[in-house]
Amino acid sequence: SMGMNNKIFALAQGVRKIGRNSFWNCRKLEKLIIPASVREIGYNPFANCMKLEFENHSDKFSVENGLLLDRDKKQLICCTSKVAQHGVQLPSSLINIGRNAFTGCESLIELNIPEEVQQISRGAFSGCINLAKITIPKTVKRIEGWAFNGCLKLKQIRISKETTVATTALNNCNAE
Repeated sequence: SMGMNNKIFALAQGVRKIGRNSFWNCRKLEKLIIPASVREIGYNPFANCMKLEFENHSDKFSVENGLLLDRDKKQLICCTSKVAQHGVQLPSSLINIGRNAFTGCESLIELNIPEEVQQISRGAFSGCINLAKITIPKTVKRIEGWAFNGCLKLKQIRISKETTVATTALNNCNAE
């Protein structure tokens, strides 16, 4: 297990999978080094890791503008609060904002989702307590459950009529 003072954590070479929730709430962790051996990452295992940045050595994943993505940059796995401080640039290749991708990303204030995106997965923006403005293109076909759970500052959200929205998508959120 990790010592409480370790701000940098290098996963052992040979680790193949980072399971969901494995780094959940590691608030002091500042850098995670992903070795070449990693082949699989569960639903955002880094949710609520406020200060975290990634260094990636696996050819199954990529890091762009601080964002942790799959190799083809079609799926966003994680954007941390540290990364979002200077605004988030999502790649134009993005199709899916993955489960819990922005969970606990308290520095996120506004976001433009690129035109190619088709899905906002379960819990994607949960706990983004300062998110005030988001642009959702009509290419988005589905917004899954709890996607904006707890987004207290999000007062207005425009969603196309063609988009399927889960009943819990806007729970604990003041948006209309």
